[in-house]
Amino acid sequence: FRSPSERLGCESFSPTMFAYSNFIENNSLVDLPLEGASFTWFRDSGLPSMSRIDRALVSLDWEEHFENVSQRVLPRDISDHCPLLLVAGVV
Repeated sequence: FRSPSERLGCESFSPTMFAYSNFIENNSLVDLPLEGASFTWFRDSGLPSMSRIDRALVSLDWEEHFENVSQRVLPRDISDHCPLLLVAGVV
């Protein structure tokens, strides 16, 4: 995850968050908007745990080629991870 808001109960930035965000910025990647939920991973046993660890990253060129692109969180059935659907408004 990139920020404390992407993990339930997390209140501060860690060195890993900074490194991951720097990697995305240094490689000119775009973290597409997430629709439908705030988290993409859930663990239900014991203490509830939720994070946004799944995402689609695209290049700036790719984003310019497609309009209104976002990621939609779909319901999870078996896995702890929610499937993501990449939605492009205009191709």
